[in-house]
Amino acid sequence: SLIGWQDGRIRALDPDAEDDDDAAIDSFVFVGPLQAKDGAERIMLDELQCTLGSASSAVAYDVYRGDSADEARASASFWNGTWSTAGRNLSERRRASGEAIYIRLRNNTLAQAWQLEKLRARFFQLGYVRQRSIVT
Repeated sequence: SLIGWQDGRIRALDPDAEDDDDAAIDSFVFVGPLQAKDGAERIMLDELQCTLGSASSAVAYDVYRGDSADEARASASFWNGTWSTAGRNLSERRRASGEAIYIRLRNNTLAQAWQLEKLRARFFQLGYVRQRSIVT
């Protein structure tokens, strides 16, 4: 298909294009929310590990946390990093806790497309914290 544009140029749609008129295509996906079974208890994300495809470019990741899925999705990134090796990358062993956690995977470079083969997240459910009082 051809499309006439406001700048007078005629463009063709190409679903396999790796750029948009020499500008990087910002591609990302949110994984989650990761939540406890009943939704009332907090979880602790303990480890992330990613396996990228053999022809993949680097993938940046961000971890978001909050007291609800909406709050986690709207929050600022709690921590982030980049996986840059094709195949299995080293585990990321930083922790994040909340009632909901999202992981965003992203690539916005003009390099080749990114390929995700596997994302492994290890997390566990935290019990309720009891408040203790001091008797004097």
